[in-house]
Amino acid sequence: MRWTDLSIIILTELGASFLLGRLFIPYLRRLKTGKFDWYLGDRFRTDGSEPKMGGAVMAAAFLIGLAPSLASLASKEGLSIQVKAAAGAAVFVLSMMILGAVEDHYKDHRGERVVLGFGKKLFIELALSALLLVYLRFIGFAETTVLLPFRLGYMEFSYAYYPLTALYMAFVLGSFKLHDCFNGNTSESVGGLCACSGALAMLFAAACADMIDSPAAMCFCSCAAASCIGILIWTLHPSKLFIGESGALFTGACVCSAALLLKLELALIMLALPAVIDTVCAAAHYIIYKRTKKLLLKGAGLHAHLAAKGKGAYTIIILSSIASAVGGAAAVGFAVYSAKL
Repeated sequence: MRWTDLSIIILTELGASFLLGRLFIPYLRRLKTGKFDWYLGDRFRTDGSEPKMGGAVMAAAFLIGLAPSLASLASKEGLSIQVKAAAGAAVFVLSMMILGAVEDHYKDHRGERVVLGFGKKLFIELALSALLLVYLRFIGFAETTVLLPFRLGYMEFSYAYYPLTALYMAFVLGSFKLHDCFNGNTSESVGGLCACSGALAMLFAAACADMIDSPAAMCFCSCAAASCIGILIWTLHPSKLFIGESGALFTGACVCSAALLLKLELALIMLALPAVIDTVCAAAHYIIYKRTKKLLLKGAGLHAHLAAKGKGAYTIIILSSIASAVGGAAAVGFAVYSAKL
């Protein structure tokens, strides 16, 4: 698919994101506050009524762009394995969004701190990831070999590929949740941070898909990038809508799916670099505190630490975007390397 066609789709998604946000926010806000008002208030001020569940807006815009894109590809090339793989990835992404939306609903609208619990959520994330991997294998798209960098060739994982890759995906999904905010605490979130990281990751993934000549993957990545960009209309600081766990899981699932569609599993860590850095810093903070009872960071993750140190929201987003650019450039380089093998 040509970049001009994708540009039209992206613009359509941006318009859809604006309209969907304008429609959804009053209803989501009513669930939180009990009051319904079409007037959203000053876009550059917050009043505490800002709801979560922005992932629903992201998913709706994503479908508006992806459905006609894949239909167009199928009409030209037939229902190819690549189109089937992209459709399966879309189902996985929407399933993750729904899982997060359930959590957002009970936390934000019913005031419950814990809904499913860490273990249950991890199990569901692992199960959905494994189902996607099995589906891709069933349609003949995926293999159990993984491309290694530095001219090391391919490594065969056999049946171990499925649990290991599912764990790998669950780690990235959890990283994006932390990258947005810790345990749904929006006071530690930076408006637009997670969506910006997701948008850049998917734009670089689209470039990778172009490098390896995969139109279906390019459609998927471009539509996911557009949904992440579109939600910034409402979530960029100061936020009128938080993406919540639904949006964080949606973003993380898009990045995971992109790596699988590109058949570049190791590129996942590159595309998710800002979120992974956040998680590594949070893990180091936890380990050091447990051993020494001293705090390494002033927040649950690196972005929360920088915010506590007085860094502005846009400064944090710029720093995260630099990390995204570095990781994305590495992923593009990895894609070029794979195309030459």
